[in-house]
Amino acid sequence: MTLSVRPIGPGDRESVSAVLRESWGGTTVVALGRGELVDASVLPGFVAELDGRLAGVVTYGERDGAVEIITIDAVIPGVGAGRALLDAVRAAAAERGAARLWLITTNDNTHALRFYQRYGFDLVALHRHGVERARKLKPSIPAEADGIPIRHELELELVLKAELVPADFAVPRELVTPRFRLEPLGPRHNAADHAAWTGSIEHIRATPGFPDHGWPPVDGMTLEANLADLRRHENDFARRRGFTYTVLDPAGDEVIGCVYIYPSRGGDHDAEVSSWVRADRAELDAPLYEAVTAWLAERWPFARVDYHPR
Repeated sequence: MTLSVRPIGPGDRESVSAVLRESWGGTTVVALGRGELVDASVLPGFVAELDGRLAGVVTYGERDGAVEIITIDAVIPGVGAGRALLDAVRAAAAERGAARLWLITTNDNTHALRFYQRYGFDLVALHRHGVERARKLKPSIPAEADGIPIRHELELELVLKAELVPADFAVPRELVTPRFRLEPLGPRHNAADHAAWTGSIEHIRATPGFPDHGWPPVDGMTLEANLADLRRHENDFARRRGFTYTVLDPAGDEVIGCVYIYPSRGGDHDAEVSSWVRADRAELDAPLYEAVTAWLAERWPFARVDYHPR
């Protein structure tokens, strides 16, 4: 018997959709790490085949210098399809320069937890009652499995790049200008950050550097899901794998935008940078770009930065 893996192609969409409907109750799934509904049938991914028969499917998404596994299903168990699919998406993530490969599973999924940890994933976060929040988006998520209440989300990751900057580099904690100031984004900014971007979704999606990111989600996300996002950014900052700064009005803590510094998705740059400002502060987009560009050149150890010009 021969097991092979290849990227999902246009001719696979019908069979991929069938797998998703069987395992997930439809092609629309809650991307737990994003707190949003996505159509997994149109995502990039891989199929595993055993002597020409479909043996497994994995789908994934990319954001903030990391690749997230959205769904993974072994159609034929016990033939190594799951590991082969993980190998394929891991290689794709590494080729794109991702700092980590990560996923979220639920507290009842003991088999998956064993499988992922044996592969090399590390358990890095517990999001209590995360599934209860996901049910608000998809009420059909079961309440229990094998007698275990399904309540919590467990985040696992596989580190692909240790750090974005040298070990002896002192990461700047702020950038102050007369019109705005930057400080590391964290959970304390949750309400203000959520209000800032959810009120400017169309504007941000039209900002240079964002049309290809798939963020922000058109339908927004809950305050709880946004908090989980901020915690991940804070964790990336602490581990020196990516640096996200909130952009604040100098007069106080009003959030007016955000700046992201993450690994480049290709091999041509040392870092990928993006930034946005609220629609009602659009006049600051170019000044923010100019200030951050100068800051990167003067204070950061990057020779080549990918930052869409204004």
